[in-house]
Amino acid sequence: MRIFRAFLKHLPSWDTPSKLALGIALALIVLNVGVMMVFPTLRPASSAALFLLLLMLQFITLWGNRHLTKPITQAQRHYLRGAFSEVIALLQPLQHDQTASVEELTLLANTYRQLGDLERSQLILSEAIEKAPQHAFPLYGMGKTLMWMGDFEGATSHFLQAEQADPKGVPALDVCEALFRVGRVEEARQRLAQVQPERLRPEGWVMYRLLRLHLAGEVIPVEAKVYEAGRTYWQEMLARFPESPYGASLNDELRAISTL
Repeated sequence: MRIFRAFLKHLPSWDTPSKLALGIALALIVLNVGVMMVFPTLRPASSAALFLLLLMLQFITLWGNRHLTKPITQAQRHYLRGAFSEVIALLQPLQHDQTASVEELTLLANTYRQLGDLERSQLILSEAIEKAPQHAFPLYGMGKTLMWMGDFEGATSHFLQAEQADPKGVPALDVCEALFRVGRVEEARQRLAQVQPERLRPEGWVMYRLLRLHLAGEVIPVEAKVYEAGRTYWQEMLARFPESPYGASLNDELRAISTL
């Protein structure tokens, strides 16, 4: 009964073609059942047709409800497309109503970081961590935000806490860089050895190349198009944080390795 009530609740939000397809399918089912009752000899064929119609009805229902996804799912899709205003439009009201989940708060905070609003990102991440102190997602997000704020000690602490909460959920490259920034060089070298270069995105390759130079004294070759894509990413990020101490330092380092 609960499923039927939910079906009726969402039916008005369906698009017109889906409603029309549903009506046709239901009419055909009724007609098919009538044929089975009136013409017993046709029951085998009608039974097969009824089975196909019921499958079609299920598909139509799934298609009609295709937009009924959770806010976090919709927001993640917008985030991956770089549609940050859409993410905020979805998640900000949930934060204001105090109904946002830890994941929703973290994604909202990460979005503000992408837009260059580090203070708001930190504030929302603090709210998420207060809700779930051992949740790796907001701890890692806080580490990223604090890195751009130039608080390397804080970033390192949060990365390590996130790693403790979820050992496989925190990229070794981020932990390595944070340890390097606070002068824990030997630990950074150990983390560098855990990095799997073949799994890195272009921006990761640029950072990996930088850390290999600092921690191992090696200049590793990188494919030109990969390096260019990674450099473009970091240039865009640096443009978002023109006042960041971390950004200023990183900009100088990237310029230095670009000639190697």
